[in-house]
Parts: sequence; C-alpha cells; structure tokens
Amino acid sequence: MIYFLIEILIVAAIISVDLGTKAAAVNFLQDKPFKQSNFIEGFIDLKYSENTGATWGIFKDKTLALIIFTAIALSILLVVLIVRAKKDKRMFRIPLLMIFAGGVGNLVDRIMLGYVRDFLHFTFIDFPIFNLADSAISFGAAFLVLFLIIEMINESKGKGNMMPISDNDSSDKQIDNSTNNQNESSDESLSDCSNVNQSDKASGKKL
Repeated sequence: MIYFLIEILIVAAIISVDLGTKAAAVNFLQDKPFKQSNFIEGFIDLKYSENTGATWGIFKDKTLALIIFTAIALSILLVVLIVRAKKDKRMFRIPLLMIFAGGVGNLVDRIMLGYVRDFLHFTFIDFPIFNLADSAISFGAAFLVLFLIIEMINESKGKGNMMPISDNDSSDKQIDNSTNNQNESSDESLSDCSNVNQSDKASGKKL
C-alpha cells in the first residue's frame, strides 16, 4: 500500500511541475520580443510555442484525434499499472509512471486550451521545442527500454548457468567411469604379476 501511495505522489508531482512550469513560462515570455529569452547561452533557450500537433509537428491541427488517442492509451496504461501493481518490478513501474504523468500533462493542455504549451528549445541542435511532460515521456521510454535490455541479459545468463545434463552426457560419463575402473583393475593385475615375479627371482637366488 505504501508503494502505491508513493507512485501516486510521483505522478502528481510530475503533472504539477509540468503544468506549473508551463504557466510560469507563458507569464515570463508573453512580454518578451518574439516570446523568446536566453536561458543557458549556447545550450537552451526559453521559446514559447503552441503545438496543435504531436512531436516534430506531425498530426498538426488534429487536436480532437490526439485527445481521443491519448486518452485511450493512458487509460490502457493506467489499467496495466493498477492490475499489475504487485507483479511488476519497481524498476519497470517508475518509467511507466513517468510516461503516464507526461501524457496526462499534455492531455490537460489539449483539453483545456486546444494545444500544448512548449517552451524549451535546444540551441546547439535542430530539435523541436518541448516541455517537461515531453521530457518525462522521453526519459521514461528510454529507461524502460534500458531496463528491459538489462532484464533480458540477466535472464540469458541465468539460463546459461542452469544448462541441464543431457542423456548423451550421462552415458558418456558412465562410459568414462567404467573405462577408468577397467584401467584400475588392469593396473592392479599387472602390479600383482610383477610382485610374483620378483618373489620368484628372490627365491631362485637363495637356492
């Protein structure tokens, strides 16, 4: 139960920070020339944009379709998170929570405003303007893929260390054991014969 409450707090915190930074960016940039301001020189600027589509400008002005699609996807994800609350490992649930919270943050914008408020812009590469909800979705997806790869590697190592002994291996071991036993018996026989010969020679010398 305590973990479930922590997860709710994580989701609520991401959504609150996302919506709060969007509102703060709008208030700060609305009087700036071109609604833009330097933030970290040569790295990132604050640049306000109203995105009526999805990432990279796709599905532009398809707000209703994006709302329906996002709502369905988030509903499925929420059901998965609830149903598998006690089954999934924690490292898989955190990325899913990040994706869910980021999706909710942008969904609120689309429902309330008809567009998503973006305000972060990388200046050193050609990258679309984004917000913290986008960052939560991107990092959540990246972490999820990383954890899945790590899990697959661990499972493959575990299977490699627990390889079953085949029937051929068992028969080979039995043959080896029988061969060793035969060799030991022949060695003992040869040793006995040599001892007899030595005793005969000794008795002949005495005579």
